[in-house]
Amino acid sequence: LSCFLALSDRGTLAPRGLTHIMAPLIPDIKVELTPQQRESLVKALVAACGGRADAVDVDGDALDEASKDMSFPPPHRPCAVVRPATPEEVAATVRACVAARVPMCPRGAGTGLEGGAIAYGGGVVISTEALRRLEVLENEMMAVVGAGVYKEEL
Repeated sequence: LSCFLALSDRGTLAPRGLTHIMAPLIPDIKVELTPQQRESLVKALVAACGGRADAVDVDGDALDEASKDMSFPPPHRPCAVVRPATPEEVAATVRACVAARVPMCPRGAGTGLEGGAIAYGGGVVISTEALRRLEVLENEMMAVVGAGVYKEEL
């Protein structure tokens, strides 16, 4: 269940999202990197994305945007946003995060209602927006669709 009814302070039934219940259960993790560790992580993430420096954001609007989704928990600014373009780059990004002992979370369009795309504690957000493969195989009546393709495009 992603939603339940709870008594509000006025004694009426009000919907509450599952995140509301789980918020106290979210671990109090805080990513604290030295400048050298941050630089090393960024270099590893850029290398994971085939050397494309524009695939990794570490400041500005990209971090603010990735700090929240459509849910109600307060924003948690990630330490980086990575936009791998292939499944191999996703795997290399995950390996880089594991090697640096930095938590990560995937992010689609940021329309989730339960806080699943938020990097609690400041980890790395792995955005799916660059995973744009769209291949229609008419003879097989099948489509191969990347995680960054919107339904409207399909």
